[in-house]
Amino acid sequence: MQNDTVLMVPISGTIGAGTYTVEWHALSADGHKTTGSYTFTVKP
Repeated sequence: MQNDTVLMVPISGTIGAGTYTVEWHALSADGHKTTGSYTFTVKP
């Protein structure tokens, strides 16, 4: 099933404990640009 509102990017390998910030940029079909970010924490 296709969902045009979801983007998944696999992470190869493992990431260590810590706080990470994901910054994203998207361009829609009509040329509208949008950006955002979110932070997550991996606990030991």
